[in-house]
Amino acid sequence: MQLVIETSSFFSSVALFSKSECIAFAEAKVQNSHSEGLHSLIEDVLNNEKIQISSLKTLVMGGGPGSNTGLRIGLAALKGFATIINKIPLALDSHAAMAFSLNGLIGDSLLITTSKRGLYNFTHFKNDMISGRGNTKAPKELSAYMGQKTMVACPDGFSIDELSEFNPVQLLPDARILGNYFNKSQNNLEVDLSTMY
Repeated sequence: MQLVIETSSFFSSVALFSKSECIAFAEAKVQNSHSEGLHSLIEDVLNNEKIQISSLKTLVMGGGPGSNTGLRIGLAALKGFATIINKIPLALDSHAAMAFSLNGLIGDSLLITTSKRGLYNFTHFKNDMISGRGNTKAPKELSAYMGQKTMVACPDGFSIDELSEFNPVQLLPDARILGNYFNKSQNNLEVDLSTMY
């Protein structure tokens, strides 16, 4: 049994996977902080499926890029569960998971997510590897990363007018996407937890 959480955007989401398939999912839009609802979502998913914490074998979280506070809250929640079941939590690159969900591979992709500070977080993948990452207030600067096979994901309900010619795909980072990436990708891009807060 795998518990997967994603807190890198304006939504908290939790998924439970069994034998590589999502068996339960819950999400909530964050009003002020992920701490307000994340534990309730986890409790709901576990209780609805009648799963004991002790039966969890794998703990996976979205490692961003994204909301620093959200990532810290997600990590703290997983560390609590990790202590109980004596497992090491795993953090995966949220943008890589989103790219994988779009194409079945990471390939050449540009993923853009928004932050509360008015910044656009971006990751550019070339041949399944990160070739550029950062944030910007001016999304038109990202046009240099665009290529013929590049896809753009603009989550959180935002659109980026400067990149509209590339037909951005509306996509939210969520725990189902992350869990599918963990279970189906041959090359997961991990985030080093020791560098996360």
